[in-house]
Amino acid sequence: MSRHALICRTLQAARTMPVNRARQAVRVAGLLCTNESPSDVFNKKVLNVPSDMLSEDWNPKKPGDGSLKEMIPAWIRERAFFMAGVERAEVLDGFRQVTQRYVAGEINKAKAKELLADMLRRTGYAPKPEHAASPKIDSIKDLRSDRRQDLVLDFHNEQVHEYLRWVRAQESLGANPARRLVRFRNSKKKRDWATRWNKALSQVPHEGATDARQMVALVNHPIWVVLSRFSTPWPPFDFNSGMGLRVVGRSEADELGLLPDPESTPEHRAMMQPQDKSLNEIVECHPEISSQEIRDELARRLEGFAEWTEDGRLLMTDPNGTRVYDKHTLTKIASAKLPEGFFSRQWNSLKQWAKTHTTIKWMPGADATYHAVRYAERTIPETGNEVLWRGEGFESRTALLARIASFTKDSFHLGGNLISFSKDRSAAEQIAKDSGPWKLIIRCDRHHSARDISPAIDIVAPENSWQKEVVFLGRSEFTLSDPTEKGSGQTIIVHLREAQ
Repeated sequence: MSRHALICRTLQAARTMPVNRARQAVRVAGLLCTNESPSDVFNKKVLNVPSDMLSEDWNPKKPGDGSLKEMIPAWIRERAFFMAGVERAEVLDGFRQVTQRYVAGEINKAKAKELLADMLRRTGYAPKPEHAASPKIDSIKDLRSDRRQDLVLDFHNEQVHEYLRWVRAQESLGANPARRLVRFRNSKKKRDWATRWNKALSQVPHEGATDARQMVALVNHPIWVVLSRFSTPWPPFDFNSGMGLRVVGRSEADELGLLPDPESTPEHRAMMQPQDKSLNEIVECHPEISSQEIRDELARRLEGFAEWTEDGRLLMTDPNGTRVYDKHTLTKIASAKLPEGFFSRQWNSLKQWAKTHTTIKWMPGADATYHAVRYAERTIPETGNEVLWRGEGFESRTALLARIASFTKDSFHLGGNLISFSKDRSAAEQIAKDSGPWKLIIRCDRHHSARDISPAIDIVAPENSWQKEVVFLGRSEFTLSDPTEKGSGQTIIVHLREAQ
């Protein structure tokens, strides 16, 4: 259905609606947001990353680090496509372009405001009469006002740079594992952050965080997300809050009792593991649309990027990002067709990995191994302790024994970016048989981070469906659980369990 046809059909239906509802339906049919101005969503959802992506902060420090530099422009394009579908695109894009130049340091704030004013005139923007600014009233709801433009520019400048600091903080969790919430500048209306902190603390595990007397928590503690108005673990945590984070070193974090030990809960120990979040993981909007036909049309125009939730939210699916899903939902989202000019990096990389289960060849413009691993990372791990099997084959007895010798009494890694197991013992035995005359069968009877990717394999490599594939991430650690046993022929069976 064309945009013109959709609007005409909506106009016909609107004749029987109350005036406000009819106006709302017509705006949505034109793919305009019904309950928020373009800048509202821009303020809350759209992040603009500096364009000088080859600066010191973004130069890869180890293999694979360049992928973040690659993905941020892609995430922005995907997010812009998503938001343009539900907002007045020209105003949104105008704010995005000006803000991006300001954050990158290409223009100062005065020039940015001049460009915004010119853009708003060209697009014919006019606020609602009750929201219009005047010489006496500098309304924040008027996109032309100084207050609103200061909010847009300052907020995004801070959020972009704090996101970069959060990314870098993941590399130094050992030395600087925590952050303290502090006031960096005064604000006209000071919020009660102590009360807000304790309220957030009541909703999350207490391990790894202090109460409001200190307001310190581990970098990856969930309190930061709950504390934030924007559900992000980095500042700003609210508009014009004046609050920020100060680094807390390991010795101080230890004195405050924040660090986990071997007896701590898995959730507490996981807070000391580096995290990875895309810029689009939490993007959503709330268009008030009752017509199923219009809802379907909006979703169709945002093919591959959006889906409706049961409670009426339009959720960005984050196809190349980090939003977590169960194995079946992720398969559906990652395999969905994207609009022309967009590519499903994770799905294409998984397809390449599934053919050989070895290191993926580098593809121009993309770190394919990185994207295949990212796909596995965002799959919800399996619950329960179903026995998993892995088969390896070797050309000689010496090679087999050397492999077994690498399984020390302490925890160890099996090696590789993704470690493939199967739910079917016969599949593991067949893989070992096909790989060499000397066979190793690995039995894992206790695990907590195995990801079942078999629904995806059924599509990208149906010839391998029989393997019933489950994968562990390369960082997963294992320990020996039972004595090694001799199998039939030239086969040895090793019993492992995933380390806690």
